[in-house]
Amino acid sequence: MEKVNLFISYAREDEKVVTRLLKFIKLPETKGIVSSWYDRRILPGSDFKKEIDKRMNAADVVLLLVSQDFIASDYCYGIEMAQALKAHKRGEKRVVPIILKESTWQDTPLKNLQALPQDGKPLKEWKDSEKAYMNVYKGLQKVFSEFIAQKKNTQFDNQWEYQKPQAPKRSTFSGKKKSRPRPIGDFKENIYDSTFSEWYDRWYEGHWQSEHPFKTLLSLISSTFESRRTSLNKLKILDVACGTGNTFVAFTREGMNIYGTDGSAQMLQKARANCENINVSSEKLVLDPICWTDKKQFLNRFGKGEFDVILNTANSFCHLPPVDAYMQTALATFHDLLKPGGMLIIDTKKYVMSHIEQGVQFYKELRFGAEREWIERTDREETIPLPDLGTVRFHTRMHYDLDPSFGANVQRALIVVSVYGSEVTPFTFVIPYYPLPIKILKHRMERAGFVTNALSGFDGPLIHWKYDVAIGIKPLK
Repeated sequence: MEKVNLFISYAREDEKVVTRLLKFIKLPETKGIVSSWYDRRILPGSDFKKEIDKRMNAADVVLLLVSQDFIASDYCYGIEMAQALKAHKRGEKRVVPIILKESTWQDTPLKNLQALPQDGKPLKEWKDSEKAYMNVYKGLQKVFSEFIAQKKNTQFDNQWEYQKPQAPKRSTFSGKKKSRPRPIGDFKENIYDSTFSEWYDRWYEGHWQSEHPFKTLLSLISSTFESRRTSLNKLKILDVACGTGNTFVAFTREGMNIYGTDGSAQMLQKARANCENINVSSEKLVLDPICWTDKKQFLNRFGKGEFDVILNTANSFCHLPPVDAYMQTALATFHDLLKPGGMLIIDTKKYVMSHIEQGVQFYKELRFGAEREWIERTDREETIPLPDLGTVRFHTRMHYDLDPSFGANVQRALIVVSVYGSEVTPFTFVIPYYPLPIKILKHRMERAGFVTNALSGFDGPLIHWKYDVAIGIKPLK
């Protein structure tokens, strides 16, 4: 049975409320639905801070018991709440404020969260305290149900397994066989084989051409291999999502031994043209498209254990549907291509949990706004001056739905981009992808045999990187 790990953060002055609240949570705990924890359960002799950090990291849901004593506590407010809210923004945890007493909580970041009891009315102000606690309990029941559904969707059980299509029957009208479904190894989003390949660099003008992505990747690689006293110029690197060549060009210019592959012939041709325009060798671009799920084609071109590093960046891996037959097959391919001790780097966008639809947990994409904080990406208009086309406007809008194409419903995100300008005939293209929160990506990489660490964008070593990054190391044995 799936279980929700619950962390309770509170000020010492409010401990009686914790005791009362736990009595209402007792029934779901007895049923094995919830496992709750607060600091009074730390065993004597344990490292207090390490135990709290361990439990916070393992928590699915964090309850913040809010009073003025809580807000005034440097540890509760300054450390536990801050850590929980960061994880909440990344979609890794759900933070639920429970308002105990009248306080200044509406002047804190908690004002943006749905609080309990209903409408954030403090527990202390309810005439009937039992009704107040029941209101909190019913609200938590909904949160627990959502997390249990999410966990089921991320365990990759049989409902996520690819259902092999039946062989097509002979048509009774023409006597001809219907076309067979494309093999799994051929799967790719065909938007990149359209005119979109010509617009990709223009749309991302100034994004991936900057030096920050390259410097960040180089720093991540250096931190692993320089500790092994391995010269970076001796590494063999494979960019399996080279697209129009931005990362490939940056590493090639640095004199590093990098190869580039992609699933789109048009994007590869654009990459070669980009190289030629700036006098960078395209010799190590593999111009025959290779899909990540086509292990046979990769191993026909490269040998097992040939690479020290594999890169899959620019949110590219999200274009695979999150079902084992596709995503786990691709990860197994990368695992085979890497040497023991080799490094796989995959980035993914930031997400926040949304609603559940037909049993599928939905995630909404976040972007780093002008206010220097993460906000939900809805629609946006960018104006870009281009030498040959004058001022071009790109209007982007997000749309989310369910895709039933892979044997089970999976969430799909559609980026709808309208392009227009004085010298451009207006047109629209749609880019589909499948939301892949870093927590789920990390779990999938671990299932494929990688020792994996997850890093947060615009934080720590990724201070100039706008996505989250999972780093997987292939074990030496």
